[in-house]
Amino acid sequence: MRTTLTLLAALPLALMAQTNYDIEVGGSMLQPQNLPYYDPQFLTIDVGDMVTWNGVDGSHNAWGELDVFPTNPEGFGSGVPQQAPWVYSHTFTIPGTYDFHCSAVFQGMPHSATQFGAITVLDPNGIAEVSPWGELSLYPVPATENLTLKIPTTTPLTVTVFNSNGTLQQTTTTVQNGTLQLDVTNWNAGLYMLRLMDDNGEQVVRSFVVQ
Repeated sequence: MRTTLTLLAALPLALMAQTNYDIEVGGSMLQPQNLPYYDPQFLTIDVGDMVTWNGVDGSHNAWGELDVFPTNPEGFGSGVPQQAPWVYSHTFTIPGTYDFHCSAVFQGMPHSATQFGAITVLDPNGIAEVSPWGELSLYPVPATENLTLKIPTTTPLTVTVFNSNGTLQQTTTTVQNGTLQLDVTNWNAGLYMLRLMDDNGEQVVRSFVVQ
């Protein structure tokens, strides 16, 4: 798959557009091959975007209230677990990371053992175009086997990569000595977004292509 520079130029506009994301909710503790799940499990979205959970089978909910996840920027929840079908939507207006899970329990076994997720909400206006840690280099682009990231800093940085659908592709806790190499051999061809963030919440986003 060949991706033109037009897609790269359009990425910032796509990231700022208000979008609705769907999460499928299903599974059962009685079905070892289909345990309780969210699909997708992890998302990255922009401030103002909406996420809709769709219950397709089983009895579940989406619970991200502060009583369970006190570090969430705000609480949200679909209420008590209920039998499918059901739909719950929430619009995220505060940037940050939101954890959530299913609070259902079956015969002492919590669904949250397999049914949990996280949503990262970005503020497009808060993403720096210029790296606060020095010049950032990504090469080669397009990448086919390995993507190398170089940045002249010893500041611990979290590196997160999302695909063009906003689904988490990979996360790494720090950049060691300002250099990181990502193995993209088995990644689907297409456009990806790489985010660098420090402990103070400063972040930079760059796009790259895997071919």
